[in-house]
Amino acid sequence: MNFKLLSRMKTMMTTGSFLLPICSTLSAAPARAGALRADLQLVLPKSDIVQEALRQRGALKFTRESLTFSSEFPVELHGIELDFDYQVKALVPGGDGTFSVQVEVSGVNARARDLRIDTLLEVEASGVKARIPIKASCSGVHVRGGKPLVFELKGQVREQPRLSLALTDVDWVRAAGVWRLDAESCEAAPGFTSFLNDQLAKLWVESKDLPAYVFDDLNRSLEEWFAERLTLEKNLPELFSRIALQGRTFRDAGDAWIFGIEMRVDANPDAKSLCPALKDDVDLPALGQDVNPKQAEIRVNEKLVGVWARCLHERGLLKREDRGQEIAGFRRLMSSRFLQFFVWADLMRFPKSTDFRFMTSTYGTLALEPLAGSDVGYALSTRIASRVIYPEAGRWTPYMTFHSPIHARLAMRIADSKLRVSLSGVPQTALQYRFDAPPTQLYSRGVGVSTIESEVKSFLAREVFEIALPRLELGPGIEVEAVSLHRENRTLKIELRRVP
Repeated sequence: MNFKLLSRMKTMMTTGSFLLPICSTLSAAPARAGALRADLQLVLPKSDIVQEALRQRGALKFTRESLTFSSEFPVELHGIELDFDYQVKALVPGGDGTFSVQVEVSGVNARARDLRIDTLLEVEASGVKARIPIKASCSGVHVRGGKPLVFELKGQVREQPRLSLALTDVDWVRAAGVWRLDAESCEAAPGFTSFLNDQLAKLWVESKDLPAYVFDDLNRSLEEWFAERLTLEKNLPELFSRIALQGRTFRDAGDAWIFGIEMRVDANPDAKSLCPALKDDVDLPALGQDVNPKQAEIRVNEKLVGVWARCLHERGLLKREDRGQEIAGFRRLMSSRFLQFFVWADLMRFPKSTDFRFMTSTYGTLALEPLAGSDVGYALSTRIASRVIYPEAGRWTPYMTFHSPIHARLAMRIADSKLRVSLSGVPQTALQYRFDAPPTQLYSRGVGVSTIESEVKSFLAREVFEIALPRLELGPGIEVEAVSLHRENRTLKIELRRVP
């Protein structure tokens, strides 16, 4: 019997759900009816947000086909490209999702394919008014910044009409002499470039419309970036499941920002029938609690693990095939006729190299219930059967079946970015067997069940199984990994740490 496999299967039933909140790829799509629905919480301490903001620096580029702005008269620009370097100098979170941020911008280089002006300028001198036509066309326009600029931005995370991040205000030091405009060629009156530089300086100092140009482009980029961070989909073939994550809600909890993320799990999405455990959507919201986290964390209701495991069990997906020659204990038994005589005499009729296969699966009912206490533990109750087959005349022939109820306590923790699962105490089993192959007159059909069962329990008690947890990308160059797992008020909390 594949004793190691039995322990692995218990691990698979209990650990899969912990992988989901830390996975990220692709884009979200709604799951069909009958999928498991659960609410996750991503908790980000404001102190972490501030520290992460101060690390942000880089280069940005914006393009726009056309733009019209006005100072004393309208100016049309076409084929616009804007490059600049930036560095966040300070960030101060406020209440209700508001924040202010100070950004230093340098190396500004703006280019426009052409610039056009066609207007009438009204002037007054010595009480005399005059209307002066201004008409110009310039190509290869360049505007460069002469010194670094500091912008004071204000923004807010909003939940309505949808979860979004947007800038609400911008200000800067309004001083002349910041910009220098040049053009490759202009069809205009002499001195027109100098005139444009004067108008540009006036626009920079006096304009109330300029922030709108900034908001249009920056908010569009922020909206796309923010949506990508809160929208995920991933296939998990090892768990016969597909997940979709979508950011839905936001709450400012004083010392932290909390994002509510809806997770949908479609177990075995290629099956034609719904999972019996999920005839209706199952809503398992994480419970509201006081928020004073020391570091970023993901929260999920502890019941999610059991519901998902039961769905996989009812679909018959908790199964595995193993070769006997790859199981150390069984390989030793096959190599010793002496041991076979006392433990499993019927094996003596097979060559020592026989390629037995063990087809193991759960059956009956399965329950995986969280255990009370501060540690993360679950009580497992189910039945497991392992069918043994062997090759004969070019086909696989049934040999025998081991089966047993199993009651065990599982302990889970995270260390070194790995989920570790082990047994708490000795599992309860009642191992039985039956022969599926016709009897022979040569060897006894008895099996030393007590010896085998003792070895199984000893193995399970000392074994620790590990699953590497994937990293979560929160932004460009920002990855976090799981560092610990604990339980509080019936909620599982996975603490996250920034990857250096």
